[in-house]
Amino acid sequence: MRFLAATILCALALVGCGATAASAEPASVHDFTLAYKRTGGIAASTQTLAVRPGRFATATTSGTSAGRNRSEFRLAIGTVRSLQRRLSQARLDSIPPPGPGGCADCFAYDLRYEGHHIELEEVDVHARLRKVFDEIDAIIAAQR
Repeated sequence: MRFLAATILCALALVGCGATAASAEPASVHDFTLAYKRTGGIAASTQTLAVRPGRFATATTSGTSAGRNRSEFRLAIGTVRSLQRRLSQARLDSIPPPGPGGCADCFAYDLRYEGHHIELEEVDVHARLRKVFDEIDAIIAAQR
């Protein structure tokens, strides 16, 4: 019954019935979703992490010396909780907007989480957000 209530509340938050996704409580561990992409750099690499409900995740990498890699796996509960903490501490709704851009050979980041969509270049990554990106990058690296 609690799971059904939590699912309904999450659905209402996503469609905007009375509360914005930014003000909603973090999703339960099993309802956690996230989309992350890092592109660019000197070697023009791309890596992604997509997390779906049930802690199912897909990590991809390309443009590295190891070639293309795709890995399907399940995130540990502790890993999801750690990501939720980092994302909460990052206060995504208060991340300053990116600068004018145009950084040659920098990484570009794209993060989607609980109604937030952040796109910025390496030079615009706030220290609070750097910790999130570092943790996600470590999860992807562990799948190679």
